[in-house]
Amino acid sequence: MFTLDDRKNLEAEVKAEMARHGLRRWKFKWNRKVRQYGLCCHDSKTIWLSWSLIQHNEYEIFREALLHEIAHARVGPGHGHGARWEAEARAVGSAATTTIKGRLVSAKY
Repeated sequence: MFTLDDRKNLEAEVKAEMARHGLRRWKFKWNRKVRQYGLCCHDSKTIWLSWSLIQHNEYEIFREALLHEIAHARVGPGHGHGARWEAEARAVGSAATTTIKGRLVSAKY
């Protein structure tokens, strides 16, 4: 589980991983989704991770969500969780699963 103090360290790791995988022109942002760990938006070249979910989970869940979305960014739009995405996910170190098995949280709103 993470605190707000950990958040900056996680952001630095996200940016380093994105650069390592050739996503230097991409942005990273947190969101507050409670049913989706991450999102890759090709239009805005942004990878989003849910702080609401990440903060209540272990490091491995954060790492898997990040690598999952990096794979989406690298393959481009329109590939979903197909064979091309799966191969790329494995290449970047992801387990290449379509769902992340972490703790969920209840919506506050």
